[in-house]
Amino acid sequence: SGGRTVAENEEYRENHTFWVEVPLKNGTLTEEAKISGVENLLTKGHKEALTWLYEGGVTHWDGWEVLGAYTYQRTDEIRESTVTNVTDKVQVTKATETECSLEATTELDPNATHFLALVTARCKTSRMIDYLNPEAIEAFIRVGYERYYQELKDYWEDIWAMFCDEPYSGLYAWDQMVG
Repeated sequence: SGGRTVAENEEYRENHTFWVEVPLKNGTLTEEAKISGVENLLTKGHKEALTWLYEGGVTHWDGWEVLGAYTYQRTDEIRESTVTNVTDKVQVTKATETECSLEATTELDPNATHFLALVTARCKTSRMIDYLNPEAIEAFIRVGYERYYQELKDYWEDIWAMFCDEPYSGLYAWDQMVG
């Protein structure tokens, strides 16, 4: 049902939130802030699931967007009093089907030791739906269950369970994942 649901509207495809943490020195990123190497952990050892879950058997992403970005000081733990929201100073500079790069548009806090960005993207090849989108849920129910209801509505009060192999969520890891 997920595949038929997303075929109805591209915006119903799953979205995911990624994050990347990069050290800072004198308000400058010491390495590239990017998300790459995204892999669905639930398909490790079950490569046949890739073609069931993703068109072409691959994950391709689009709509990369910065949700939030922060600087702070930390050694082991983040010093809460040093957290600064810098979302308005960060932008996506490169966005492909497999990775996203970010940069600060201005110098960041010179006293901060780390930078953290939260980034979202939509998997444009996924047959899984965005379970946080109420419209996608309504479409999933209509596409997946309405015909059962129409055939079984006289018995609907007696049905207490129904097998369903969806919803399924992608459990992703990426090269820069920490925490």
